Amino acid sequence: MISTTNAIEPLNASQWKVTKTRRSFLIDQSVIKVLYLALHFKAVSDANHELESGDELGLPSQS
Repeated sequence: MISTTNAIEPLNASQWKVTKTRRSFLIDQSVIKVLYLALHFKAVSDANHELESGDELGLPSQS
């Protein structure tokens, strides 16, 4: 059995940070859009971090 809780927790935390600052959303689509954009931004920033550190190629990190 593979535990996915540890992998999901950072994602939950990032989604919570995005929505906690907004008191309410006027329409349901706005919630979906905000969460989608947050996920997209996180995926892009994670991919950029992997490219900069060489993780994707299995190279040692530069830090």
